[in-house]
Amino acid sequence: MVGIRNFLGFADDPVWIVELPVSRGSRGVAPVLSCYDRQMAAMPEIGASAPDFELPSTEGKIKLSDRLANRAVLLVFYPGDDTPVCTRQLCDYRDNLAVFADLGLDVLAINPQSLGSHERFSKKHNLPFPLLSDVDKEVCRSYGAVGLLGITKRALVLIGQDGRVRWRRTDLPIFHRSAADLRSALAGLELVSGN
Repeated sequence: MVGIRNFLGFADDPVWIVELPVSRGSRGVAPVLSCYDRQMAAMPEIGASAPDFELPSTEGKIKLSDRLANRAVLLVFYPGDDTPVCTRQLCDYRDNLAVFADLGLDVLAINPQSLGSHERFSKKHNLPFPLLSDVDKEVCRSYGAVGLLGITKRALVLIGQDGRVRWRRTDLPIFHRSAADLRSALAGLELVSGN
C-alpha cells in the first residue's frame, strides 16, 4: 500500500513523502516527491495585492501594472499549448471576446511554455489576446498556479484596476470555465480603480 504524508522540512517548507512497501510486512519511507512551498504556493487571497510581473508575450513584453492602468485583468493559467482542453478553453474565450469586453476585462493567458510555442498556438487558432511565457514559473508560483510535480494548474485570477485580487478559481485539468460561466460569476464585481 502506498501512502502520502505531509511533513515540515527545513524553514517550514512542506515536504511530501511517499511511503512505499520495502519488504513483505514492513513499510519504508522514500522521499519520492518533494514539493516545497515556493512550488506549491497558495493563490493570493481575495482583496490581497496582486504580485506585479513583466513577461514576454505574443504581443511583446507585458507588465501587469501597465495593463491595469487601462482596465481590470483576467489571468488565465493553463497547462499547455495545443492540448485538447486548453485549446477548447482559449478558443471559447476567443469566440466570446465580447463577454470580456462587456465586463471591462483584459485577458492574459499564461503558462511556462516557450514564446515560440505560444506564437505557433496563437497563430494556429487566431487567438486575439496575448499568451505570456513564464518559463521559470515564477509568476505561476506567485499566483498559486503550480501544482504537484510542477505542472501548471488550470486557474483564473481576476485583478481589479486597483491591483487587488477580486476573484479566483482553480479547475481540474480536464475542465474549464466557459466565457458564459465567467459572465455569470463576474457580473457585479467592482473592478474599476477606487471601487
